[in-house]
Amino acid sequence: MLGAGVAADLFPDAPALGALISIENWFELEVIGILAPEQNSLLEVGEEFTVDDRVFLPISTLERVTRFDVVSILWGEAVSLREIETAKRQILAILDANHGRFDGVHHKFAVHDWAQLLSTIESTTGTITAMVSVLGIISLVVAGIGVMNIMLVSVRERTREIGTRKALGAQPAAILNQFVVEAVLVCGGGGLAGVGLAAAVIALIAELTGWPGLVSWPTVRLAFLLSFGTGLVFGLYPASRAARLPPVEALRHD
Repeated sequence: MLGAGVAADLFPDAPALGALISIENWFELEVIGILAPEQNSLLEVGEEFTVDDRVFLPISTLERVTRFDVVSILWGEAVSLREIETAKRQILAILDANHGRFDGVHHKFAVHDWAQLLSTIESTTGTITAMVSVLGIISLVVAGIGVMNIMLVSVRERTREIGTRKALGAQPAAILNQFVVEAVLVCGGGGLAGVGLAAAVIALIAELTGWPGLVSWPTVRLAFLLSFGTGLVFGLYPASRAARLPPVEALRHD
């Protein structure tokens, strides 16, 4: 059995099934199957966790041609996460039945799974997520203060415009809504640019490393909500100042 990568390298222009491959000019094997490509993951260390670049052959064949009859590690896969413990018990029972136990009591083999590693990864990921969340909150506050200052400058520069509109009958609510909408649009535009930049960076990293890249739409929606929320919260104060400007004083402003 050939991994997808080996099959593509050895037989780029011809079908691999039924072909013969030579192992270091030592012996020949017939290809009886090709495994489906396996998606790379962040857990990869070299090629240890992927079967794309491996060749599989019966252990009886290996013993016959190499005279090597010692197996130190066996890899197995449970049908689902919920069946891992059942699979471990079944594997250990089969090994005990075939090879017995020491003194009839102690197991000769140990079965390990990735649960501990996955637990460590989840714990580390949770810590990183918490740190990124704190940094994100700080960034939102800093960005919000920046937007508020920009809107305050905009109100100051457009004081005569605000006075003119009020003199022509514009209500304070209309002035308030105008500046709040402007602040929300500024932050929403920044959020849109940030999401686009993040998607481009993810695609670039996926292309360079071969890791799977995924844009989470719930996260994108959350980013937009936070952007609009920041504009709404930090745009209220400048908008309220614009809405409270007395028309006479605003018209006198130079």
